[in-house]
Amino acid sequence: FNFGIKSDGDPEFSPDGKWIAFESDRSGKPDIWVVSTSGRDLRRVTTDERTNTGPSWSTDGQWLVYDSGGGNQADIRIISVSGGKPRQLLQNEWADWLPDWSPDGEKIVFTSNRTGNWDIWQITREGTSQKQLTDDPAFDFCPQWSPNGAEIAFISSRSGAKNVWIMSADGTNARQVTHFEKEGIGRTIGW
Repeated sequence: FNFGIKSDGDPEFSPDGKWIAFESDRSGKPDIWVVSTSGRDLRRVTTDERTNTGPSWSTDGQWLVYDSGGGNQADIRIISVSGGKPRQLLQNEWADWLPDWSPDGEKIVFTSNRTGNWDIWQITREGTSQKQLTDDPAFDFCPQWSPNGAEIAFISSRSGAKNVWIMSADGTNARQVTHFEKEGIGRTIGW
């Protein structure tokens, strides 16, 4: 990745391990890019005027889900890895961001402030059946499915500092995993 004048971040390997999706501002604004693990075949996937970040692969490796917008408003979209027109899953006045695709390819979890607080939500791959998974006054964000889909890891400030928590896929049984007392975890985690 290029960490010079332009910034690359949030890398995620494709399910087959041959590609990396990431966000980069090398086009002049944040967009979703993919590159082969050999470092060749770099291509820009999103090409619209919006800020596009937080890519996550579908289980078949053909699609990426990401957040699109900026500031206090962002939507969840999916796009073919080869590019083209994105499909908007959620569009509203809230910030829906940091999506992650479930291992079975049927659900997407994401962070949203639609209730006035930052919590973890879930939708189907079609953008339907919205379900709130966390409901805590703390800042809950950056959900990540476990490899078997039974649990979701996320970052929360419930204990004061930002720490990693794990809950069952239905939002129950939340438990703290790390115990930082200051600063804590940044923006991304993984299994």
